[in-house]
Amino acid sequence: MIDTQKFKKMILQDANKLPFLTLDEFFAENTDEYAIAPNQCDEGRPSLTEMYQFFGEIEKNPAVEWIRVSVHCDTQIIEKNGTEKLELYGDTVVICANETAENLEKYTRCDWLCSDGIVERKLSDYENFSFIPPIKKGNRLFEIWWD
Repeated sequence: MIDTQKFKKMILQDANKLPFLTLDEFFAENTDEYAIAPNQCDEGRPSLTEMYQFFGEIEKNPAVEWIRVSVHCDTQIIEKNGTEKLELYGDTVVICANETAENLEKYTRCDWLCSDGIVERKLSDYENFSFIPPIKKGNRLFEIWWD
């Protein structure tokens, strides 16, 4: 999971916008099972470790340019015992791919993820976010979301 100081720098670097995080930055060593899709955590949603491995495999698909986790606005840095601690929450998983939503749904296993599905987005939908990688011509943005 991303280090608290690195996260702070990202926030300060781009006008307090929430960053898109890589799979490693969000999932690696993240032990808070409620960090993404908390309403589905006890309803059969796969563990963070399983999601991390699953999205990592999807990211290897030649049609997929990149995958990021959009940070939820409830994310905060708190002070605990004199030390700053990042309470990190993800909102959605964003996939940039040269693919259709229909084809992407076939291998993203939204039912298994207990998600509400995939929706296509425009770059302008993410104006309150930073650290969005470049989007190559022909690629589209998709979001796996949970309510």
